[in-house]
Amino acid sequence: MIERDYLLRMVQQLAAVIARSFKLKEQEQYDQAEQEIEKAFGELLGMDAHLVNLFDPATLAQLVGDTEKVKVLSTLVFEQGELHRLQGEDEQAQKEYLRALELLLEVRLQRGTGSIADLQQVQALLQRIDVNQVSERYRSALPASPEQSTA
Repeated sequence: MIERDYLLRMVQQLAAVIARSFKLKEQEQYDQAEQEIEKAFGELLGMDAHLVNLFDPATLAQLVGDTEKVKVLSTLVFEQGELHRLQGEDEQAQKEYLRALELLLEVRLQRGTGSIADLQQVQALLQRIDVNQVSERYRSALPASPEQSTA
């Protein structure tokens, strides 16, 4: 019960960060949106946003620990990618989309499967990147098709 409440609170906080970031991006206040996202790394995950690029996804997942937190991390990295895409920094956005995808695939490897929502996030990210960029470690965790079911 306590863990469920904690996860619910974390998801609510993440939704609030995304909403604030979205509004700032709409207003083209990119620096403020970036600050909002970076602050969320500390508040939600207890980590500095700059650490994300220092470690591979498997190590990041170990550092974060809980698979739900890894999914939060993936979402924040995705939001960074969106922010860079909006600023015309397509190469950086691609790196962040790939990092977000590989974090989700790490969850799939750890759990063996994922939820429908996880699968939908994976599919959305696959549409933003070249699948050939996915590292060999994660290729086995790629869904066969959008209709692939998960447990």
